[in-house]
Amino acid sequence: MAHRISALFAIVMLMTICSGRASGAPPAVPAQSPIVNGQTEPGFEGVGALTLTLPMSGYHGAFCSGTLMGQSWVLTAAHCLAESPEFSPSPALTKFYMGPDARPVAGGELPEGTFVEVDRFYVHPNYDPATTRNDIAMMHLAQPVFGIQGYSPNTKSFDDSFLGESILYVGYGVIDGNTQEGGGIKRSTSLRVVSYDNSSYISMEFGTGVCFGDSGGPGLMELNGQWRIMGVNSTGWGTSENACGGGSTHTRVDNYSDWVFDVMENQKPDCHKEHDLCNCPGVQRERLVQQSPL
Repeated sequence: MAHRISALFAIVMLMTICSGRASGAPPAVPAQSPIVNGQTEPGFEGVGALTLTLPMSGYHGAFCSGTLMGQSWVLTAAHCLAESPEFSPSPALTKFYMGPDARPVAGGELPEGTFVEVDRFYVHPNYDPATTRNDIAMMHLAQPVFGIQGYSPNTKSFDDSFLGESILYVGYGVIDGNTQEGGGIKRSTSLRVVSYDNSSYISMEFGTGVCFGDSGGPGLMELNGQWRIMGVNSTGWGTSENACGGGSTHTRVDNYSDWVFDVMENQKPDCHKEHDLCNCPGVQRERLVQQSPL
């Protein structure tokens, strides 16, 4: 059975705080999951992690992966940002991290790397959580990023010429789908395309694959000398012996490139008009008070 490749927080305490319901104790660190049998990835600086910071308990690490586009946008999966019974993220509590290791550091210190505040979520309007169709979303960063290479969405139509080709995946997921250990470290692996339809494609390779926490991360391919975002990690499947031992489904970016460019060109976040942005000081203070434990 297909499962979401995200570190959905199964900890009730965390869910209650994120949804605004008070609780008397701080949440535990969320579970995470990485690329299985991949290698640590020192490059692809524009691939980062979606991280959670709570006002009363600090930094909690990564819950999904994402890709910098240009200087102010991040491409990820819709199920990473959409509200759900398990977890309801918000821009005010989310930061985009770029670096080798997003795990919390002992003593409450932030890990080495770059953190950028987020001021807006854009979930695809036709995203269906029941089927995970249209599983694509974007984040707008509160400040532009300079000095780090972003990546462009693929606009070439996916066709039979991609079958059997290898696509490179980079993410911060776990290395073991059963124990869910090893998440938060940036890793990469290559998987072959085995099939596709009008909105997604499936990749598979013996002994390696993407796993929990790699959700939203990119499938990258070098086309005409430039790395392009071919897919966004969406779902995967496995067996009772290995929860991430099967293939994985990726949202085809070429099918949604018009939507991506439309959002980038026409949406200009303004927290004076959209109070849910949370990053205007007055609005943010009000929201944090509402979400803080009593």
